[in-house]
Amino acid sequence: KATNISKRYNKHKALDKVSIEIKRGMIYGLIGENGAGKSTFMRVIMGLITIDEGDIELFGETGMKGLQHARRKMGQSIETPALYPDLTARENLQVQAANGGVSEREIDYLLNLMNLKDTGKKKAKNFSLGMRQRLAIASTLITNPEFLILDEPTNGLDPSGIVEMREIIQRLVTERGITVLLSSHLLDELSQVATHYGFFHQGKLI
Repeated sequence: KATNISKRYNKHKALDKVSIEIKRGMIYGLIGENGAGKSTFMRVIMGLITIDEGDIELFGETGMKGLQHARRKMGQSIETPALYPDLTARENLQVQAANGGVSEREIDYLLNLMNLKDTGKKKAKNFSLGMRQRLAIASTLITNPEFLILDEPTNGLDPSGIVEMREIIQRLVTERGITVLLSSHLLDELSQVATHYGFFHQGKLI
């Protein structure tokens, strides 16, 4: 839950009194032109940038300590985890599991979910953009987040890649009960996956 969130850069208001409530199980789509404030809002929720005014509540937690604790239940592709170009998909996920201090038991499920199980010994540097996008999302899922934030997850993908990503997001919600916040500047694309919308324009939720 975000209440009256504002963020300024000098005189430019990147966010202007934005209030949004996202409930469990939603696929909440942020729509707006580039520079409307979507990515800034996502970075604020993840704690990647500070706010000038307003309040944030995550999983019922507030305050700096509470929000830090709550963010352990979140995954994000805003600043995508670094993929290791000379490692395979499986090896990349093994590294992320070690970094997150979790077991490797989810890896086979995630490779299957992301349609990466047949990549075998192919190194990440030889992956298509769509494969890299899917591997990056798999990396964020290794720690079993309950709330996933995806910034323009279909950006640069071809039509079949967009369809594949849409299906993956819907499976995450139905199979794992994950709540998703995602952004796009294409309403038609969001309309096929989102259950709720927030329209951003010049830093405001309109």
